Amino acid sequence: MKSRVLFLLAFAVSSVNVSGQNLVPNGGFEEYSECPLFLGELESKCDFWYGSIVNPEVPLDQNPTPDWYHSCGINGGMQPPDVAAGYQLPNSGNGMAGFVILRINGTLQREVVGVPLIEPLEIDNAYVVKFSLVCDGELGNRAAVSKIGFRFTTFPTFNSTEEIVDDFAHGTIDEVVSDTLNWNTFEFSFTADSAYEFLHIGHFFSGEFVDTLLFEGSIGINSYYFFDDVSVEASSLNANYLSNAGRFKLFPNPVINEFQIEHPTNLKIESIEIMDTTGKRLIRFDGNQNIYNVSNLKEGLYFAVIRLKGNRSITKQFVKFKT
Repeated sequence: MKSRVLFLLAFAVSSVNVSGQNLVPNGGFEEYSECPLFLGELESKCDFWYGSIVNPEVPLDQNPTPDWYHSCGINGGMQPPDVAAGYQLPNSGNGMAGFVILRINGTLQREVVGVPLIEPLEIDNAYVVKFSLVCDGELGNRAAVSKIGFRFTTFPTFNSTEEIVDDFAHGTIDEVVSDTLNWNTFEFSFTADSAYEFLHIGHFFSGEFVDTLLFEGSIGINSYYFFDDVSVEASSLNANYLSNAGRFKLFPNPVINEFQIEHPTNLKIESIEIMDTTGKRLIRFDGNQNIYNVSNLKEGLYFAVIRLKGNRSITKQFVKFKT
């Protein structure tokens, strides 16, 4: 996997962005080096995609292994629609990914997929993130869950499942996605607060934030989803979006104990999340407050992610000083 990631990094650096271009290579899971033969072969055979959790303390094949299905599959279990994990055709084309979004059986088991972007996101630019998914409810222990989402990073992998489960994502589907027949496409608006190079899709939240729907006859929680048609594109609404971003003011800045947000009255703030420079969420505020207290933070640089209705977000940077 390490050598594969180095190749992907070279690809990302050498490519040139075109307006409207999908920054996710192989977003439809169509391109491959070999046809799938068994479960767990997304990384080894589907171009550019890989498992995001790579614990350096265990053998590579003992890390979570997302699945990849394609019409060229060598055995019936890997060839849609009658695949090993259920019965499903791709949303489009011939390929799709499938993996365990969340399994709760005393551990934090889950699978997350990653992909390098064709080029890094540009700070303060708005992007549209889209992907399609459908829940697999065929086996007796299947369940549907909320909070499936995506996350951008400047690094390719996480060292453990625990590291990835920190209750933060750049975009989430807050409702339970339980449709097992029809593909559903979700679209998010995102303004880059860093020159992110990698996209990850999966589940990043602990149980206390997650709603679960057990299908009839289920004996446990094992939520498996199929994914297809992943894209990240520069927003055609960049000008309006950035104009709105400029109308949001965080003051005072630097912050000693408290700050306020001045914003257009026609835009409703749903929540404000305080992140450190690594992207870790430290505090979450409801958006109906007038004053936000950050007196417990250490001195340093932080980001206030202002989440608006309609999966939009605006990020403001601030410096925290001691009294």
